Amino acid sequence: MRLAKLVSAVIHPPSVTALAIAVISSEYRLDAAAVAEALAFIAALPVAPVVASAASGRTDLNVSRREERPWYLAAALASYLVALALLDEVQPLARLARAYFMVTLGVLAASLRVKVSIHVAGLVGPTIALAIEAGAAYLLLLLLLPVVWWARLKLRAHSSRELALGAAIAALLTALSYML
Repeated sequence: MRLAKLVSAVIHPPSVTALAIAVISSEYRLDAAAVAEALAFIAALPVAPVVASAASGRTDLNVSRREERPWYLAAALASYLVALALLDEVQPLARLARAYFMVTLGVLAASLRVKVSIHVAGLVGPTIALAIEAGAAYLLLLLLLPVVWWARLKLRAHSSRELALGAAIAALLTALSYML
């Protein structure tokens, strides 16, 4: 159980997001201001309401109750829209923000009926974005998928169906966002 908690804490959507931003920023040699904006509005601020609510005891960091998720996902969507506006001239990061917006919108829609795995979506989506932006070798990050899948099952956070749905939504909508 401790290993599953560690895996979930380390391979968590904000950390994967920060990695994606760092790799894309390095690949395109982007300036520090754009990187800071991306880190703020794509990685940190989307989860800030969850962190604040967890700190006050209103929810847990994983927002385990499906019914609570739509509000937090809507707040994340707002942050991604700000990122899109701020990063409009920095296309690699704007494309990433668009992918995050589309995936989160898909997760929000599905979350009205089922508890989609945001951990899995948060690994699969950025991995596909990295493969598109920086090379197919980044698909090797998908080797972490069975580890995350195991951890989320072990913690009884999700069913296999919910995990698969997170992967499918992220894969399809990330790929689609890069085709637009």
